[in-house]
Amino acid sequence: VVTSLNEEFTFTIHAYSCHYYNWSPLRKKATAENKASAVRWVSSLFPMGGTGTGDAVAIALQDRENKTIVLLTDGAPGCGGYGEIIDSHLEKIVSANTQKAKINCFGIGAYGCFEQFLRDVASSSGGLYYPIN
Repeated sequence: VVTSLNEEFTFTIHAYSCHYYNWSPLRKKATAENKASAVRWVSSLFPMGGTGTGDAVAIALQDRENKTIVLLTDGAPGCGGYGEIIDSHLEKIVSANTQKAKINCFGIGAYGCFEQFLRDVASSSGGLYYPIN
């Protein structure tokens, strides 16, 4: 996806578990050099357990110029427990989205309440949900 961005587009990439990591704290133009750097960074990532979805999306939304978020996840917020925790992750995302950015969610093997969580995140922002099985 990153390699297909045209040079007028600005982007950054954030990764998260129960902690948050970013390729760049600020969005950068999609130049060939920046895209190559981002692809190298993504290729160096590995699963670390935990899914702090609410915090991660809220941090990404701190950039008020950010009008689109693409969220790839299994949908299971695992930092802090389950159950009502899902609602608190959704509330954190909705309240952080003051610029009304569209959040498109890709649910990797998401099912049940986790899939519904991603559908709710997407619909709350005017974004779309895409299941990936």
